[in-house]
Amino acid sequence: MGTGVVDEATALAQAQASGEQVEVTGDRTEYSTTQANPDGSFTLTQSTTPQRVKEKDGGVMANILDAAGSYRTAEHFAESVVIPLAGFIQPEQLEGILTAWAENQECRAAAKMPEFAALFWTKAPQLHGLPAWAEFVKRVQGLAETDWYLYDELAACIRSSEAAAS
Repeated sequence: MGTGVVDEATALAQAQASGEQVEVTGDRTEYSTTQANPDGSFTLTQSTTPQRVKEKDGGVMANILDAAGSYRTAEHFAESVVIPLAGFIQPEQLEGILTAWAENQECRAAAKMPEFAALFWTKAPQLHGLPAWAEFVKRVQGLAETDWYLYDELAACIRSSEAAAS
């Protein structure tokens, strides 16, 4: 029945007109779905486990980085998805992706991730110059438990790009 957010009144009117249930998308959560019924009632279906993923600002990539439960998962995802798709990432997605990367200790402190971050930057020239990169470096450096995870290679890429631009 179309796209977008459907409120209860709209869903109810659509259900009564069509004779079929219509989802109240405005009430949708990770754990529940509400349907308007043709008879004027509503059906709420709830679950104790998430039935859908609430997308972060960085889209699916940010969701997966955020949920990576091991350093192996983080490295595999960065190497097999983030880096190959870097050229397609939109500026509005970058902050969410880098925030998820920085905030998940399994991502931030996996052995190959500093190298992968620099490679990600290199493969995403459309994202150069965005403040999210410098904010990411500052954040991971503030959280670093050893010198290895200071993301120095990425910081050098950013500095080099800034110097070339001025």
